[in-house]
Amino acid sequence: MARGLIPLRVVVAGALVACDPAPAPAPAPATATATATATATATATATAPYDLAADVRERADHARALLGATAVTAVESDVFVLAAARAPLLDAGVKLARDALRAYFNGRFGKRPARAVTVFLLPTPDAYQAACKQELGKACDAPFGGYDTDRRAILVNTAPGITTLTHELVHPIVEADFPAAPTWFDEGLGALFEAPVVPRPGEIHGAKNWRHPRLLAALSSPAERGTTRLEALFAMSTAAFHAGDERLHYAMARYACQWLDARGQLWPFYRAWRDGVTGDWSGEKAFARVVGKTPAEASDEWASWVRGL
Repeated sequence: MARGLIPLRVVVAGALVACDPAPAPAPAPATATATATATATATATATAPYDLAADVRERADHARALLGATAVTAVESDVFVLAAARAPLLDAGVKLARDALRAYFNGRFGKRPARAVTVFLLPTPDAYQAACKQELGKACDAPFGGYDTDRRAILVNTAPGITTLTHELVHPIVEADFPAAPTWFDEGLGALFEAPVVPRPGEIHGAKNWRHPRLLAALSSPAERGTTRLEALFAMSTAAFHAGDERLHYAMARYACQWLDARGQLWPFYRAWRDGVTGDWSGEKAFARVVGKTPAEASDEWASWVRGL
């Protein structure tokens, strides 16, 4: 999703004027004291510690004001402020978020976000776009939902299904736990949980979903098969991921993550890459250590698995 609007900062520059070469007189003691006090206040404000509790309260108040008189809020994992216009939608969101977050932080992700995130659950496409315009100052490009890093806000169109929530919750967590993760991997992890399966508390996987047919078609196409490979995914920049056939790139990333998860290797790979990223920006070394093959060597096996789903 496009980044949200940020507060406008205005700097007023003074006019340059001719002056006498004689030095200006020293400020009077009162003026000097006032200047020192203002400087100290500004410094204290700039270095004031982040107040999570206050941020959570402010976000909850803001969300209720934005969503109307019947709006309700709840907090999960201390930092996620969920908000909906009515209680039944909030209740469904809270249950899903609680199940997902319990699993996400059970041997999967290592670090929780330190700052609060607002999660808007919107019941219709119109309500979703209205919230985008109010919160971000513009319409949202993505039809299902997104995470705005500047505003630290997740907006979810729940009309097609509420599990976009489990996708979007991944992004602020990856932002905190693995900030160097490339876009393809961040989106692949999020997309994996668009069809979440929670067999027991603390465990989560992703089932085959609507992205599979596009990937299957590419793997069956002589024109696309050569570029629909794991090594192409590992080499994909953010610009390349969003350029061209973005839906195919999402599908490749999602099913690369699901394949690894099915083998019990997704989270060992995640941790190995995250912890060794400074010497392995592409993740190929971590992949080879965990899988026993390079992405290029494993690509045919991955493609066969995708065809068999």
